[in-house]
Amino acid sequence: MFDEAIVGMKKGDHIQTIVVKSEGTLSCTGALLFDHYKDPDKIERLVSGNSVLRLGKDIGPEGPNGDPCEYCQGDLSNPATPILYPDEETMYRRNFMTEYFYIYKNGDWYTFNHNGPKWEKELGYSLDLFWSNLYMQRPENFYATLTTDLIHQLKENILMSKWPVGTIVCAQHFENSYIPIRKGTVGKVVGVDDYMRLDVRWQNGTHYSLDPDLDSFIVINDESLEFNRKEDYQMKTSVYHNLGDGSFKKAYVGYTKSQNVKELISEFHDRPLPGTYQGDVLQDGDVIVVEEPGTFLDKGSYVYEKDGLKPTEFDQSQAEEMDGVRVLMMQPGMKACETRLVSSLKSLQNAVSDHREPSLIEYSFPYPDDCMILGNEEAKLINMPLNREMNGEVYAGPIFVVKDDKCGNLKDISDENVDYYMKHAGEPRQFNDELMEHSPYLKYFGYFD
Repeated sequence: MFDEAIVGMKKGDHIQTIVVKSEGTLSCTGALLFDHYKDPDKIERLVSGNSVLRLGKDIGPEGPNGDPCEYCQGDLSNPATPILYPDEETMYRRNFMTEYFYIYKNGDWYTFNHNGPKWEKELGYSLDLFWSNLYMQRPENFYATLTTDLIHQLKENILMSKWPVGTIVCAQHFENSYIPIRKGTVGKVVGVDDYMRLDVRWQNGTHYSLDPDLDSFIVINDESLEFNRKEDYQMKTSVYHNLGDGSFKKAYVGYTKSQNVKELISEFHDRPLPGTYQGDVLQDGDVIVVEEPGTFLDKGSYVYEKDGLKPTEFDQSQAEEMDGVRVLMMQPGMKACETRLVSSLKSLQNAVSDHREPSLIEYSFPYPDDCMILGNEEAKLINMPLNREMNGEVYAGPIFVVKDDKCGNLKDISDENVDYYMKHAGEPRQFNDELMEHSPYLKYFGYFD
């Protein structure tokens, strides 16, 4: 084994370290540090010496365990020059080729490795999490036989003891911004995945894992109240851009799950913007119209000024309509609503994507009429949330009811089309495990340009 490790001790405003040249893994160096280096004086003596080829239970041959460290330069009698760092992040950046790091601070050992959680203010795991709460009997040759699989089993036992199967959680923040789970979404823990994260089935029908080291969430005790509740806080809004000459143009219409004014402003002010949004980000003087009230704003018009919203009088009928053709938009977990799409490849790709990125678009025909469903061909492959079930087919990601003019372009859907699809798929739905295995049947795909 040649897994190098940095071992250090927090001393005032700096970290004093040595290098362990081999066997730096959790099962070797990590376990030895936890079991045999709990005395701060012994730890200080270790990090004040030379780097070691292999960490032993004792610093020198006079130790009680008969297992001294193997030093790269002979023994402790050789003069040593301490390796100092001002903080953990500097230590990490200057040793980016080193895989394992161990620091003793605040009376405990902490560890980090490149295959583990992202670097934060503190190192990823307390070694106490692994070794002081064992759920199995240690074998006699513990250090030699403890494999990665056993380490994973230990952590899985610890995770399940803290968040057992059936625990109801409410998402607050995901470190991975591409995970399409909004703040406030409720889910149920169903196990531990291969990467030692909590496997969660969310109320929108998707499976996304929670990493307790990176993601933030809260535990909800009342399952019947929260997990099965309807998402009745949706609010329908429209955005109108101020063109500067007293006129306005509609830029967006749709439902939002924002739960306060700050989140609502961020939805239209921060990139990436919603896929069907037209024009630039929200600017001073633009107007947001609440067409269906939510939990924090009443029905009415609000002008955006200096990062806030103020009630205003606004006549929507005098504003210019959005560009494009009339379509029916269905977002995962939200009610369907009418909007407009431009018949260009970029516009359609933005509409069916998560973050307005280039996407493969597809068209399918769930019902025997003159409409088709526009969606993302890779929606299930990239784990987009499940959306609607139509005629036995399950769709994921944003979808749109559109109509072809038989000449390669889109045209407006009719009132009859809107009524039909609102009746069959207007409301969001929950998906059980059986439906989640279905894939939408693709009859035709392509794009208009």
